[in-house]
Amino acid sequence: MHREAYLEYKRRYYKVHRVKLCRQFLQNYIPENIKRYAALVPEKVQELYGQYPFETFGDPMIRHLLLRYRVFPHMAAYQDCYDAASDAYMFGIHRCAFCGYTGVGEYIRKLIPIAVKCALAVADEGRIICQENDLKRIYLDDPEKKKK
Repeated sequence: MHREAYLEYKRRYYKVHRVKLCRQFLQNYIPENIKRYAALVPEKVQELYGQYPFETFGDPMIRHLLLRYRVFPHMAAYQDCYDAASDAYMFGIHRCAFCGYTGVGEYIRKLIPIAVKCALAVADEGRIICQENDLKRIYLDDPEKKKK
């Protein structure tokens, strides 16, 4: 019973602090660790970039994933999600170089969806403000969004 209460506490904590945690992951954790790993193992990082180039490995995966999550190029969140996913690709390369992982492709395939989900959680500031303050969002310009 004690474990179930702990898991419920973690779920509630994440639900309340989700935006802050996602923003911290995308803006602090990933860039700081990329810099740190690049300084420690620059040769190995360059070797992995050669084996897993962004143009043939990262970009098609990111575009496919964004379509799967129904984030289209005309949407405001598209660029945020694409940037977060490309940072996750770089973080995966650097992390695998530092730790000596052999499953680089699999590691990157795990990281990119996490980064996209975090970017989606952070992208819509209006929705975040309304959720935090228990407000209902009203659209004045688009009558179609009023129905939702």
